[in-house]
Amino acid sequence: MAEREKTEIGIISDYLPQQLSEEEVEKIVKTTISELGAVTQKDFGKIVGLVMKRTKGQTDAATISRLIKKVLGND
Repeated sequence: MAEREKTEIGIISDYLPQQLSEEEVEKIVKTTISELGAVTQKDFGKIVGLVMKRTKGQTDAATISRLIKKVLGND
């Protein structure tokens, strides 16, 4: 049964978008913050929304959130 599930995961993963590295996501976060002129925690929602659009399922919201906090100095 485990072997079957591994096979299914392999098939499904072929259809998922390629995941971005943490460095790539951090670069997108920094670019977005720079473009928006966002520098405070108040801008968090705007940044998350735009980064999510730009990454299009290639990373998860937790990673985006953590990296935004890191870049804004709130980690």
